[in-house]
Amino acid sequence: MARWATAAGCVLTLILCTPSHAQTASKPPATHAPPRSTVTQGPSAQPQAARLVRPDGSVSSARVKIRPDAVPIRPNDSLNQVLQRNRLSSDPSTVEAIRRQNPTLDLDQLHTHAGQHLYIPKVAGTTRGGGDHLLQIQDPNLARVQLQQDRKEIVALQQKTAAHKGAMFASPAVAVRHQRTLNDVSLASRRLEKFTPSMNARDVALLDFQLSRVQRIADPAVKVHGETAMLFSTTRVATLEQSAQPIRSVLAVTGRSGVTYEDLRREVTVVVSGAARSPQPPPLRVYMLPAAMVERPNDYPDEVLLRLLRSLTFTSLTTPSSERVLFSDLALWVGPDDAYDVMLKRLRQGQLSTRPLPIRESSPRVIEVKFTVP
Repeated sequence: MARWATAAGCVLTLILCTPSHAQTASKPPATHAPPRSTVTQGPSAQPQAARLVRPDGSVSSARVKIRPDAVPIRPNDSLNQVLQRNRLSSDPSTVEAIRRQNPTLDLDQLHTHAGQHLYIPKVAGTTRGGGDHLLQIQDPNLARVQLQQDRKEIVALQQKTAAHKGAMFASPAVAVRHQRTLNDVSLASRRLEKFTPSMNARDVALLDFQLSRVQRIADPAVKVHGETAMLFSTTRVATLEQSAQPIRSVLAVTGRSGVTYEDLRREVTVVVSGAARSPQPPPLRVYMLPAAMVERPNDYPDEVLLRLLRSLTFTSLTTPSSERVLFSDLALWVGPDDAYDVMLKRLRQGQLSTRPLPIRESSPRVIEVKFTVP
């Protein structure tokens, strides 16, 4: 049963089909009445990438940041039911953004995909008014929207820390390393924008996590585990540099001529076998999370862990099972199918047997990971 809907697209789309998935033609967008709006824009005005609207279609003044999410499709679900449940507008642009992120799903017959996951944008954090607000997407290229929003936060932090170096950093050398790292991450993010038509939903979720984690570690106002120093220390900047390693691999590769998006990804193949003289184990699901989450799960709420677990888990059961994965620091393991809640509980209790999976520029084109189960 598929757990991952690949995404593809052109300049304003987000549709990718990887070698392990057959691409299906997208259906024309379903007809939805456009929302009424109390705000008009001049001919030269650039629309926002995402905004909040009220149920009557009028634009809300609340600021909005989106994040990628994966939600289960329930039996007898219709697209309108999913939109309502997740507080999403039913306007044509938002529906088109979701359609392009899920090219293997028939959104007009969503009930036929019960048990699979639908990839959608969601509002990050809480907003005033709660259920009175709907999320409306105005740029169907959700990967580009996400990159731009994450980079905007990093650039703002970079400007803030540069203006108060003496009060924030333990030494000028630490400040230089901090700024250099944020410069590299910001530039890599900008270069990635040209590849957004080739990004699938897993890539978007991974990049969002990586950029958000870099921003969090780089923010002197955020205290990280074990940090006692009042100023940004040498130890803290080393942690920042380590968290930025996958993004710096992106920067190194994209600095060359003739680079394609596939140069930024590696094929990960998982093979499961039984113990000596044991029968071949049944098909298993390959679960995957960022290594930082597995190392310190208590730093993240259940909702965030489950969201990434659903988004990153491999599509096909073993064995073998393969996915193409962007440069990142990951941990993976195998277990029964559709056991997300069980895996979360085991993660919290430290009962998972995981394998580290750092993926870098120097990694082989195909990375094979082997598991032996009783």
